[in-house]
Amino acid sequence: MLANTTAGNDAVGIQVLLNNNTVTLGNNLQVIANSQAQESLAFNAYYYYNGGTLKPGLLTSLATVTLSYN
Repeated sequence: MLANTTAGNDAVGIQVLLNNNTVTLGNNLQVIANSQAQESLAFNAYYYYNGGTLKPGLLTSLATVTLSYN
């Protein structure tokens, strides 16, 4: 889960999925077995309740993706 970087609401974050499977952040992930001339990566992001008291307010988060072609 990506943490909320806006102070005041640690009970919610962002969960990232690839092809409807939860992505474990910080791990290498093979997204394409055999590349074609063009590819689409099916990433999605959803609110994720992390437990605790929910409060109204902003939710911001940041992720960096590094692609490596081998």
